[in-house]
Amino acid sequence: MSGNTYLWEESILVSENSCSYYDFRIDENEKVTGEISSDDYFNVYFVTPRNFTKHEKGEDDFRYEYGTEHASKMKVNFIPKKAGRFYCIVESASQTKIDVNVSLHVRKSSGQRGFSMLASLKYGLTYSYFT
Repeated sequence: MSGNTYLWEESILVSENSCSYYDFRIDENEKVTGEISSDDYFNVYFVTPRNFTKHEKGEDDFRYEYGTEHASKMKVNFIPKKAGRFYCIVESASQTKIDVNVSLHVRKSSGQRGFSMLASLKYGLTYSYFT
């Protein structure tokens, strides 16, 4: 796809009571689009570092900027309110391990704030898995 940069594209195995996440930086005038799908149910959250820490600790006041819960397929069109660092969290909504297909890429947004994959590549991206 012309003008797109892949952010995260792979099939991941997510265990019950755990999640996988991808961390990246946001710049102006770009957005994240793509699709996340599975044969089972999952939750997806795009969060700030503060809310990522709350999610990781299991705190009740955890909030997400964009996402969905208990889905088997999700079209992504995320345009953050401001530039900065974000995480995409994918967790199992089932009591079993699930395979999740993730295909996210960055594209230009018409004058709105979003992700800068080029800036992110300069700073380095981190993909991690925790239980």
